[in-house]
Amino acid sequence: MHYRPDIDGLRAVAVLSVIFYHAGIVFFSGGFIGVDVFFVLSGYLITALMLKDMSVGRFSLLHFYERRARRILPALIVVALACIPFAWVLMVPAQFIDFSQSLIAVATFSSNILFLRESGYFEGAAELKPLLHTWSLAVEEQFYLLFPLLLMALWRFGRSRVVQVLIAILLLSLAWSEWGWRHLPDANFYLLPSRAWELLAGSLCAFVLQGGPARARNLPAAAGLGMILLAVFLYDTSTPVPSLYMLLPVGGTCLVILFAGPGTWVAALLSTRIMVAIGLISYSAYLWHQPLFVFARLQLWIPPTPVAMLGLSAVSLALGWLSWRYVEQPFRGNRPLLPTRPQVFTTSALASAVILGAGFVGYLANGFPTRLPAGYEIRQERLAELRAVRHADIRSGVCNFNRKGPHQTLEDFLGHWDCAPEEQGARAPRLIVVGDSHAADISSALTLNGIDHIQITSSACPLLLDKAGVPPNCEVIRRLLDKHLRPDDWVILANKFQPHEVTESYIRNVVEEWAPRSARTLLLAPRFEFPSFENAFLMQGAARLDNLQPETETWQDFTETVAKLEVPETIRLIDTTSLLCADLAQCSPVKDGQLMYVDGHHFSGEAARQVGASLARKLQAEGW
Repeated sequence: MHYRPDIDGLRAVAVLSVIFYHAGIVFFSGGFIGVDVFFVLSGYLITALMLKDMSVGRFSLLHFYERRARRILPALIVVALACIPFAWVLMVPAQFIDFSQSLIAVATFSSNILFLRESGYFEGAAELKPLLHTWSLAVEEQFYLLFPLLLMALWRFGRSRVVQVLIAILLLSLAWSEWGWRHLPDANFYLLPSRAWELLAGSLCAFVLQGGPARARNLPAAAGLGMILLAVFLYDTSTPVPSLYMLLPVGGTCLVILFAGPGTWVAALLSTRIMVAIGLISYSAYLWHQPLFVFARLQLWIPPTPVAMLGLSAVSLALGWLSWRYVEQPFRGNRPLLPTRPQVFTTSALASAVILGAGFVGYLANGFPTRLPAGYEIRQERLAELRAVRHADIRSGVCNFNRKGPHQTLEDFLGHWDCAPEEQGARAPRLIVVGDSHAADISSALTLNGIDHIQITSSACPLLLDKAGVPPNCEVIRRLLDKHLRPDDWVILANKFQPHEVTESYIRNVVEEWAPRSARTLLLAPRFEFPSFENAFLMQGAARLDNLQPETETWQDFTETVAKLEVPETIRLIDTTSLLCADLAQCSPVKDGQLMYVDGHHFSGEAARQVGASLARKLQAEGW
């Protein structure tokens, strides 16, 4: 198999897309598809090497896994170990326990299973997991535990039969992913059965080329690169992943692999010195970027502004080069460190045992709470009490569907839903609160101020419910709206807006969707968020919160966007933060010694009371 610099260039496209996506650069809203590109490239390169050995009868499982160990483990072990001191200093015990579990998962290549159990990839909590990105390595290694065995078993039947079986598995996996995003979206994202088709797409490319160079066809190669870039810039967190939508970047990667031969425009572009250089360090850069971003968000001294995150993107590339040069390269080549196979396997086992042991110690020690300043336990109890009160106030699991509480399944929740007060049936107009957990906060605010309303909320649900990629739990909102919403009702919409949801096109669609459905719709702007709230409070107390800088980028984008739109008379826009803070420049998560938040973005009971009182005055002014 000949070296192809354009493949390294394609790796550069993939890793830059992922890094810029995690840095929060809005133009890279679909940058997460870089992982899908990596899967295809991995399938192609590894299969091509296997075919080269199998065609001359010298393929060895031991040699294969030795090569994988040399490629994957040195940089992974260094990054995992480097995270430990930063986690020790910056994480509160609950976070350190999660981190310790992730060390165990990294050592056993089961990160995808762990993170599936903990939360979704696109949820806010994911931004505080330094080893979250290792889920993709786990998927790959699980694939390569099985794939060589399958290939060896089928090889005796000839290449054509092998290809037929691989195509069949690919189609089954693709069909499974299309079913999975509708019914089990988190499992669909993280687990091998719905990801295997992407790796197999690369494997089939290796069979097509049979170790030879790519065809030189400008049009399909350019179309392939264009398909990848379209996905990077047009997709967002609402795009189902993986699914048929991923045929765009996966198919585009296959086209580049197959047709970006020498002399094509795409090969020339991807083979430039800078692209090849970034591609060579892409693995290490990928490993470093997530811990850098997470610890930047956890530290309390410098706000993680977009400029700061862009700077850290450059730092991740610099660390990637150092790691590639001084960690990856010494274990590869003609004169590697640990020259014998037993040395590689023994050292890998010992290093993995160290990481495994560190993970178990951190987990069994409950995150080492004694390392934190005095008063931590009291503050932790206070926060837990406030969260328990909030859960009761928003009627978690009873009126707000979040798969928690007494009714955890969709049908059970709907069967027991009773969140429309009888008084609401008589008065007109009725008031209905719709949205996600932020809307549940607003429902709580109204209840605490004695305002009857109907609560139709479900965690993580967007305001556009018919768009592809909407979580299955949002079916609750669809069904309850179909049953209860009447044309003369007033609707309050509240949501934790994602970056792609504060664009002009998205908000226009929200307005067009909701304006005709009720007599009046009150659209609440995103609230100020405080990503460092929990760590600042637990580490340093309420006094530290006075100087905590809010995250206002989403609020600002929303405000600027709606100013450009012509909004119908039936739509009213309300600034949520102004309901709580008379002076936006002085808005703080603590007021008169009372906590206004219970985490980075959910209101406390006291905040809900104040917001509800302000909202009641707004409703009266509107004539409700």
